[in-house]
Amino acid sequence: MHFRTELTPKISSTPIAHDTPVVCVGSCFADRIGARLQAGKFKTLVNPFGVIFNPVSLFDVLRFAVEQTPLPAQLYTEREGLWRHYGVHSQFVATSKAELSALLEAQMHLAYAQICEAKFLMITLGTAWVYRLTAPPYTTVANCHKQPAHFFEKKLLEVHEIVASFEALQASLKAINPTLQVIFTVSPVRHLKDTLELNAVGKAVLRLAVHTLQAKYPHLAYFPAYELLLDDLRDYRFYAPDLLHPSEMGEQYIWEKFADTYFRPETHALLKKIQQVNTSLAHRSLQVGKVYQNFLLTLQKDIEALPAHLDLQAEKCDLALRIISHDRTKIL
Repeated sequence: MHFRTELTPKISSTPIAHDTPVVCVGSCFADRIGARLQAGKFKTLVNPFGVIFNPVSLFDVLRFAVEQTPLPAQLYTEREGLWRHYGVHSQFVATSKAELSALLEAQMHLAYAQICEAKFLMITLGTAWVYRLTAPPYTTVANCHKQPAHFFEKKLLEVHEIVASFEALQASLKAINPTLQVIFTVSPVRHLKDTLELNAVGKAVLRLAVHTLQAKYPHLAYFPAYELLLDDLRDYRFYAPDLLHPSEMGEQYIWEKFADTYFRPETHALLKKIQQVNTSLAHRSLQVGKVYQNFLLTLQKDIEALPAHLDLQAEKCDLALRIISHDRTKIL
């Protein structure tokens, strides 16, 4: 007897390897998958403009970056002496408009450079509910930055708006990186502030928009993170205590499905070695002696045996300091 319906995504014909440049953007779920890719030493840029939940704001800021166009000047806003921009996350803040503009310009250059060389752009959509300014330029904002509620009106995006916004971005992406592969996901994180009923409506709009885009652009891929949590696992055991985000177990399950979809056997094997190194680095011994010294030296050899294209500078520095500290402790 079966007690659940397992969802097994189709293995991708275009794999992700450790030397494959990947850019992850979108909702907080993009942060989580991106963080796992980075921990596994994949060449990954994650949310250069911070978490952005709605697709129109996300596609707009990416298009500005790809076209190397400054973010709209009229969307800078100041509150209590701090400047922010309605087109990006509130983590980007400065004490002057000029300082913030320079910071965002640097992020634009970073995003442009990474997208130019990326093989994959992973886009995670969070919600179709958006907030628009009630005064000129009447634009959909990525973040309200705790400004007064009457500055905005809440609206549900329509499928055609999302499709049109992505098509504008797609044209710009194709101009700088014709072979870029786009992977869409819909975040399984529930937006309870919209109510469960309206959250379901918003997710349905996102899913239909991606389906519409796939029908028009067959090269676009979809990874079913949303369906894996809601239709495959279907149990609150796989949610965090807030009952909105996936738990560590739920996130791990989705990650394993992602890995099975996009990683080849040799990538899995290398990832396992990297994870073993990470586990060893997390080990802290309270003892000083030959056993621990051998452990550190073995770990050093394991790191040096990993491929040269991996960015292991931080790990090598950490280990070198621990070896020096251990030697000094022995002398003392």
